[in-house]
Order: sequence, then C-alpha cells, then structure tokens
Amino acid sequence: NPDKPVVLDFYADWCISCKEMANYTLNQPQVHEAVDMERFFQIDVTANTPEHQALYKEYGIYGPPGIFAIHADGRRSDPFLNGGFQPILLSHQPVNQFRFLVNLNEQNI
Repeated sequence: NPDKPVVLDFYADWCISCKEMANYTLNQPQVHEAVDMERFFQIDVTANTPEHQALYKEYGIYGPPGIFAIHADGRRSDPFLNGGFQPILLSHQPVNQFRFLVNLNEQNI
C-alpha cells in the first residue's frame, strides 16, 4: 500500500544499541503487530563511509541507531532513536517496549 508510511532503521554491526533494539524490541510480536515489517527497511551503515555521514546529516542524526517513519507525502517523523542509548526503547521490560509501540502506532505505521 503506497499510502502507508515506511520505517527506516539506520543500523551498524558495531552499534551496541542497534543490537539491543534487534534483540529486545524489534523481534517482539507486539512490534510485528504494530508495524508492517514489509515496510521496515534497515540501512546498513556499518562501514561508516562519507556517504553514510551524508545520510546522518540529511536525517539529522549523530549515527546509528536512528529509526524514522517516512510518510507517503514525504514527511519524516522525528527520530524514534537518534544515535545513542535510549533506555525506554532498549529495556528488557515489556512496559517500556509498549511505549515504543504506542509511539509507532501514533505515527500510523
């Protein structure tokens, strides 16, 4: 459905916070219920090339992780994550994961 937003996830193999998001939040069934994973795309910035640096600047992030919703009209959400440890999003606790899901649901993803 081209009218639904997509989610972009800036990810790097060396990024501990990215791995925590993958292991403790993004693999949860609640996330898959809230987000159409066919519209979830990871941008691998492991190599941290000049092109990756340009993407960071374009998206206004310091580095991975950075997760955004991009709407069909081109509007971009504020980042759900922006280059650093985010205890609310990275906690093992389901309550904190739920806060992340509520944020995604409010974005109509």
